[in-house]
Amino acid sequence: MARISAYHFFLSQAGYSHGSDETVIQGRRRCAKQLAAAERWAADNGLMYVWLDDPDCTADQFEFEEDKQHVREHGAVGCVLYQPCADHGVECKHARVLGALWGITESLDNRARDSSRRVVEAELACEAVGTL
Repeated sequence: MARISAYHFFLSQAGYSHGSDETVIQGRRRCAKQLAAAERWAADNGLMYVWLDDPDCTADQFEFEEDKQHVREHGAVGCVLYQPCADHGVECKHARVLGALWGITESLDNRARDSSRRVVEAELACEAVGTL
């Protein structure tokens, strides 16, 4: 099976916004391009993502019963974007946190989970572009 381009992945999987001066389609395309570029930027700069359980996340932090039930049964996770220490990786005191998102509920379907994680990672990279 052929792998789709990063742009096409984000076009089909990620959320988007559009400005008053662009159409919905233009906004979707712009956002997909930004996420694809940020994903490439993070890879080119050797950035690392670490996914962790979020023990501080509780069901009462969510509005919808489906999310509350998921957190009670399966917990939640967080993702941290690091610029790792060149010598010791992300566990070193010299590693730099560039962004993080916590309280994420994930699908139990591995394919859906992996797609969602890729979008979260690209969003964190998008926010970190230009910080190095």
